[in-house]
Amino acid sequence: IVYIASKNHLISCSYDCTIKIWDCSNKYNYLYTLNKHIKEVISIVYNEHHNTLFSAGKEGVVRVWKASDYTSVYKLNDTYVYSSRNMITYNKDYVVLCTGNKIMVVNVKSYVVEKDFNFDFYGVINCLMSVPNNNGVIALGSEKGHIILLNINNKATSIEVENTHSNWVTCIGLMLCASSSSLTDNDVAIVSSSCDGTVKVWK
Repeated sequence: IVYIASKNHLISCSYDCTIKIWDCSNKYNYLYTLNKHIKEVISIVYNEHHNTLFSAGKEGVVRVWKASDYTSVYKLNDTYVYSSRNMITYNKDYVVLCTGNKIMVVNVKSYVVEKDFNFDFYGVINCLMSVPNNNGVIALGSEKGHIILLNINNKATSIEVENTHSNWVTCIGLMLCASSSSLTDNDVAIVSSSCDGTVKVWK
């Protein structure tokens, strides 16, 4: 589910192959259905800087929609996104998505895949998130229990976090460690959960 503040709309995607738009200003009344996908829609993200939606269907297509009128303007083929945690917005101009063991960086303006990274050694990448205050760094969680900090501007500087999980990483999130409105790197921690039954915090 994503929220478009400028229109006060809630956008949901579903295993019924549809995307639905709801009016939050009018008792969450149903407005439209978008039905370009032919299989389950498992993830959707919104880039507010370009007023653009990206949706991922199990048929291996990521569709691009203009949120001004919800028209489909482009599609990326052979992009098999497996989880709702596999697609994120990254700064104002990019969407990052993972398809199995590959990370793809898509330009929101041109819809071009500008970069892609392979992580065969780590197996399937199950979840990802942008790390605030770290320019270009994306945190990845793999099926083998690894946490990887990928610098999408320079993969050579990417690192694998030590003492990670012994089983599939199910989710990565952030934990606020300070009450100040002006955050520094030390004020935010990465939190990961795993099928090994643990939740770990990384600073």
